[in-house]
Amino acid sequence: MTIQREPARRTRTARDTAPPEDGAGLTWGVGAVASRLDIAASTLRTWERRYGVGPSHRTQGGHRRYTERDIERVELVRRLVGRGVSAQDAARVARQMDRDELAAALSEAPADHQLQTEKPVDTLVSAALTLDAGRLEELVSAFVARTTFVDTWTRVLSPFLARVSSERSAGSLDLEGQNLAIQTVLKALDARAPGHDRLPEVVLATRTTRADSIPLVALDTALRAAEVRTAFIDADGVPEQVQTSLDTEPLPRVLIIWSDHEEPWLPSSSTHELAVVRLAPAWPHEMRVGAGRGRSMVASDVRSVTELVLDRIA
Repeated sequence: MTIQREPARRTRTARDTAPPEDGAGLTWGVGAVASRLDIAASTLRTWERRYGVGPSHRTQGGHRRYTERDIERVELVRRLVGRGVSAQDAARVARQMDRDELAAALSEAPADHQLQTEKPVDTLVSAALTLDAGRLEELVSAFVARTTFVDTWTRVLSPFLARVSSERSAGSLDLEGQNLAIQTVLKALDARAPGHDRLPEVVLATRTTRADSIPLVALDTALRAAEVRTAFIDADGVPEQVQTSLDTEPLPRVLIIWSDHEEPWLPSSSTHELAVVRLAPAWPHEMRVGAGRGRSMVASDVRSVTELVLDRIA
C-alpha cells in the first residue's frame, strides 16, 4: 500500500519574525507609511503587488510590516517617478540598493513637494504614474479652483492629458493610470460649473463616451463658467435627442457636434438661424473645428472654440 503524504506546510522562520535589521525594532503598517510619506495606501499596495517594493517583515501574528529600509525604498521610488522614471524601473533600482546606497540616493534625489507649483503637469503625471488617486484628485481639484477654467485647462489639464497619452503610447503608463487620469479630470470638470434649469443656448452632442470626447466636456465646462446655458448629449441616442432640443422654444443658438465624420442628419447652418459647429479629436491640438456644413476642419483648442461660440450667441 502506498502512503500519500500531505503537502508540507510552510512555517514561519526566524528570518520572517526576527526583529528587523534596520531601525530599533520599529516596523510600520501600510496606513502609517501612507500617512508618513503622503502616498495613498492603495498606491503602496499596487507597488508591492506589481513591483515588489513593500513590507519585508512579518510579525508573529503573520502581519506584514514595513521596516525603515522598506520605507526608504518606497520614498526613493516616489522621488524617481516624480522625476520621470517609470515606476517599474524605479522599483528595480530601489530593490537592488543596500542601506548605504539608499541613503546616498535619497540625499541626492530632491523631494518633489515643490513640483506642485513649479511644474504642475509633471506633478500630475507623477501622481498618475504611481496610481496615487487621492493625490491626483486633490491636485486637479486645486488647480481647477485656483483660476479661470479656460486658463487652467490651457496651462495644466490639456497638457497633462496630452502627456498621459504620450506616456501611454511609450509604454511607461499602463491603462489603469490612463483611465485614472481621465476620470479624475472628468470628475473635476463636472464639479467646476453647475448646470442650468432653463432651456439651453448651446447644445453639445457626441456619439462617444464623455471619456472619449473630453475636450468637448472641457468646452461645455468653459461655456458654463461663462454663464452660458448648455445641454450635453452623449451615447447612441444623439440624433433623436438633438432633434428634440431643436424643437423647443426658444431655440438653441449653437449646435456643437463631436464627430470625425459629416453626420447626415446634421441640420444646415441656416436652420432656424442655428450656428452648427463640428468638432473632431486632434491631439495634441485638442480638436479640429469646422463651422457649418462642408467647411474644412482646422486645428483649434478649447479657448478658441469658446470664443467662437460666445461670438455666435452674443
